[in-house]
Amino acid sequence: MIRTTHTTGMATDIGICLGRIVKGKPNEVWKLQVQLPLLSSFFAGGVAGALAHKELGKHTMFICAGMSASITVFYVLTLAYIRQESLYVAAFGKDDDFYERTVVAQDTQCVDTTAI
Repeated sequence: MIRTTHTTGMATDIGICLGRIVKGKPNEVWKLQVQLPLLSSFFAGGVAGALAHKELGKHTMFICAGMSASITVFYVLTLAYIRQESLYVAAFGKDDDFYERTVVAQDTQCVDTTAI
């Protein structure tokens, strides 16, 4: 999520980059290629949100929540696939105390064959 304070800082950075490019420093172009689409999408999202709110009212938040949930699920599934990890580890990481008590404990349990 991008906050408005980040976008105002980004607008400042775009201005600085443009000034440097005008002065003949073309190595700043890559920053514009990142910052301009981000700033444009923030503005477009604000306009789309305002229009959606005009039509749907408070139900517009369901669209936002659905999009956020979908992106999260896609990210975790992709991360688990790429890293060849369980969904739990991809979502929460291995540093979680619950992971250590359950998943690792299950892997280290062995059967006592002397009792048989």
